[in-house]
Amino acid sequence: MAIMTSAISASALGQGDPSVVVIDEVAGYLVGVCLLPHSIIILMLAFIFFRVFDILKPFPIRQIEKKVRGGLGIVLDDLLAGFCAFIIVKGIVVVLSGS
Repeated sequence: MAIMTSAISASALGQGDPSVVVIDEVAGYLVGVCLLPHSIIILMLAFIFFRVFDILKPFPIRQIEKKVRGGLGIVLDDLLAGFCAFIIVKGIVVVLSGS
């Protein structure tokens, strides 16, 4: 749904990745938190790391953003940012819990 909505919105607004469309950010953040324990600290950490990855777009996120067009490209870079945030926060949770 996010891919289709992003594609339609981008086309209607005549922009590659319109900033007014945030469904891609919501989807990316949800990827970042879906398998984590839910506490306010963990949710905030995931949000911070998601935004860092979303803004800085390290490899391979930047390459995906440049090469994949349309709704898929709009959403995929945020899903990858969410996945990267998940990996970092999950690592923090594992280290702190001693598991």
